[in-house]
Amino acid sequence: MNSHQLLRKQVTAELKKRRLVFLTVAILSLLYLVTTFTFGKRSLRYLQLKEKKSQLVREIREMETRILFCSQT
Repeated sequence: MNSHQLLRKQVTAELKKRRLVFLTVAILSLLYLVTTFTFGKRSLRYLQLKEKKSQLVREIREMETRILFCSQT
Protein backbone atom coordinates (compact mmCIF):
# COMPACT_ATOMS: atom_id res chain seq x y z
CA MET A 1 0.00 0.00 0.00
CA ASN A 2 2.91 2.36 0.68
CA SER A 3 4.24 2.09 -2.86
CA HIS A 4 0.76 2.79 -4.21
CA GLN A 5 0.50 5.99 -2.16
CA LEU A 6 3.99 7.03 -3.18
CA LEU A 7 3.17 6.47 -6.84
CA ARG A 8 -0.07 8.42 -6.45
CA LYS A 9 1.82 11.36 -4.87
CA GLN A 10 4.37 11.31 -7.70
CA VAL A 11 1.64 11.35 -10.32
CA THR A 12 -0.16 14.18 -8.52
CA ALA A 13 3.08 16.16 -8.25
CA GLU A 14 3.79 15.62 -11.94
CA LEU A 15 0.31 16.83 -12.89
CA LYS A 16 0.77 19.94 -10.75
CA LYS A 17 4.09 20.66 -12.46
CA ARG A 18 2.53 20.27 -15.91
CA ARG A 19 -0.35 22.58 -14.99
CA LEU A 20 2.09 25.15 -13.65
CA VAL A 21 4.21 24.99 -16.81
CA PHE A 22 1.13 25.24 -19.04
CA LEU A 23 -0.29 28.14 -17.04
CA THR A 24 3.06 29.96 -17.10
CA VAL A 25 3.41 29.54 -20.87
CA ALA A 26 -0.20 30.65 -21.42
CA ILE A 27 0.21 33.76 -19.27
CA LEU A 28 3.52 34.70 -20.91
CA SER A 29 2.00 34.21 -24.37
CA LEU A 30 -0.98 36.36 -23.50
CA LEU A 31 1.29 39.04 -22.03
CA TYR A 32 3.39 38.99 -25.21
CA LEU A 33 0.33 39.38 -27.42
CA VAL A 34 -1.13 42.20 -25.36
CA THR A 35 2.20 44.03 -25.32
CA THR A 36 2.70 43.56 -29.05
CA PHE A 37 -0.77 44.82 -29.96
CA THR A 38 -0.53 47.73 -27.53
CA PHE A 39 2.98 48.98 -28.26
CA GLY A 40 3.97 47.23 -31.46
CA LYS A 41 4.03 48.56 -34.97
CA ARG A 42 0.56 47.17 -35.62
CA SER A 43 -1.04 48.65 -32.55
CA LEU A 44 -4.57 49.96 -32.80
CA ARG A 45 -3.44 53.59 -32.56
CA TYR A 46 -0.85 53.02 -35.29
CA LEU A 47 -3.51 51.59 -37.60
CA GLN A 48 -5.85 54.50 -36.89
CA LEU A 49 -3.13 57.04 -37.68
CA LYS A 50 -2.15 55.16 -40.82
CA GLU A 51 -5.76 55.27 -42.06
CA LYS A 52 -5.99 58.99 -41.24
CA LYS A 53 -2.78 59.62 -43.19
CA SER A 54 -4.17 57.78 -46.20
CA GLN A 55 -7.35 59.84 -46.02
CA LEU A 56 -5.38 63.10 -45.85
CA VAL A 57 -3.17 62.08 -48.76
CA ARG A 58 -6.29 61.36 -50.86
CA GLU A 59 -7.75 64.75 -49.95
CA ILE A 60 -4.51 66.53 -50.88
CA ARG A 61 -4.42 64.79 -54.26
CA GLU A 62 -8.05 65.76 -54.92
CA MET A 63 -7.30 69.39 -54.03
CA GLU A 64 -4.20 69.43 -56.23
CA THR A 65 -6.26 68.02 -59.09
CA ARG A 66 -8.92 70.72 -58.61
CA ILE A 67 -6.31 73.47 -58.46
CA LEU A 68 -4.62 72.17 -61.61
CA PHE A 69 -7.96 71.92 -63.40
CA CYS A 70 -9.01 75.42 -62.33
CA SER A 71 -5.72 76.97 -63.37
CA GLN A 72 -6.02 75.48 -66.84
CA THR A 73 -9.41 77.01 -67.51
